[in-house]
Formats: sequence, structure tokens, C-alpha cells
Amino acid sequence: MKIRNILLLALGAFLLFLGARALVQTADAADRLADAVYVQDGIVRPENEGRLVVVSGTVTMVAPAYDGVYGLTLDTPAAQRYDERYVWNENAQQWEWMTESSQTIVGRAAIGQYGIASSITAQFPRNDSYDAFDAGETAGYDLHSDIGGETYLSADNREQFYYHCCDLARDGEMTLVGVQRGSTLTLSNKVGSACVNPGILTPREVSGRETRIGVVSTLLFGFLGGLTCVFFALKGVLFLKKKTDVPE
Repeated sequence: MKIRNILLLALGAFLLFLGARALVQTADAADRLADAVYVQDGIVRPENEGRLVVVSGTVTMVAPAYDGVYGLTLDTPAAQRYDERYVWNENAQQWEWMTESSQTIVGRAAIGQYGIASSITAQFPRNDSYDAFDAGETAGYDLHSDIGGETYLSADNREQFYYHCCDLARDGEMTLVGVQRGSTLTLSNKVGSACVNPGILTPREVSGRETRIGVVSTLLFGFLGGLTCVFFALKGVLFLKKKTDVPE
């Protein structure tokens, strides 16, 4: 058996193991969400201290996100900055802008009486191009937009950056899941991707969303990936066996 086939079998077995574990974790997360306290009025109650709570309502910004690297205040609780550099693409034989890095920038937000921990705010949707800059803060930058409406800032002709932000005017209604610590909603690593949900959801809907996401990701990246690796490994083994069995 060739090393390639052995590696494929090992990788396939590992992915199948991860898939099975993810299914168990998804079921556990769904069970925990089913037992969570559902807070519709946003009121912090002492009896919920340390418990998993599902809080639904309208998110408000307490303090805007501030990018300390470039000294820019962003009128949003959560944003993503993308840094680009103008580089020579050897394969395409042309100069082009390439994204080098990105950084999540958060301010402070609240939902009802709950302050929202930055680790949860960092998972808010950040899908909108941002262009509402303070003219005083951008005095040293060149601002320009492309045909797609993206607004770029640059201090020279080789580097530029842009932001995507959370638009609370459109996406402000959310259902958040976390642990109540004092008057702060903190991140729980036991609920997976369900800590931030768009719209006003019931606990059953939140649990169902977590289950669907877990099952889909498990099927795509666990079982299908594992089975694909095992299939090609066995195919390689059978091919080698046939070659070995052919009479001279």
C-alpha cells in the first residue's frame, strides 16, 4: 500500500471522527439551549446570574468602534477592516490590489439592560460597506470609491484599506445567547454559532438553527470529506492490487 493511500485513510478516519464528535456536540448544544432562560424584556434578573440566557430585542450602540491603528471612529458597534497592498502578480503579469490582513474592531453595545461582551459583539454581522467617516479624522487620507461602492482610504499609492460594518438600522433586531455575568451578557463556548441570531427568535428556533448549522457543517466537512478520502484510498489500493494480480 502506497504512503499516499495510507495518508488518505488516516485523514478520512480523522475527518469521520471529527464529524461524529461534532454531531454529539451539536446535540449537546441544542439541549443546553432548550434549557436556557428566555428573556424577552431585556431585564437583568438576579436569579439568572451565571445561567445561559437567550435575550431578544433591539441592539443599541453604547460606544462606537474605534480603530486605534488609523485613528478613525466608526459609527457602528462592529466593523471589519481589510488591509490591501498593491503588488505585482507574477502569474497574471500585472499589478493588482491584494488583501494582506483583516481585523475585527468593536465598540460597546447593549440589548435591553444587558451590556454585550466584546466577544459577542465581534460576531455581529458585518456586511455593509462603510463610508460615514468623520472629515476631521480622514484629513490625512485619500478617499476614493470603486464602481461597486466600496470606499477605500489610503495614505500612499501602494497601501489602502476599507471597512465593512454592522448596520443596526437594518440588522438591529437580534436574539443573543450568552451567560449572564452581573449586567453583562458574556460569550458561552457551549452554544457554538448560535450566540448571535438575526431577528427575534424563540428558544426552539435558536436551538433549531444551531442544530441545522451543526448538521450541515458536519455533513460537508466531516462525513463527506472523510468518506471521499476513504473512497480514493480504497480505490488506490484496489488499483494496486489489480496491477499486482495481472499475470506476466
